[in-house]
Amino acid sequence: MFFVNCLLFLEKTQKALLREVEFMSGKLSIRKKELEQ
Repeated sequence: MFFVNCLLFLEKTQKALLREVEFMSGKLSIRKKELEQ
C-alpha cells in the first residue's frame, strides 16, 4: 500500500511540474512576442 501511495504521489507531482513548466514557457513565449513587436 505504501508503495502504491508513493507512485500516486509521484504521478501527481509530475503532473504539477509539467503544468508549471507549460505555464512558465507560455509566459516566456508571450514575453518574447512582446519584445519582437
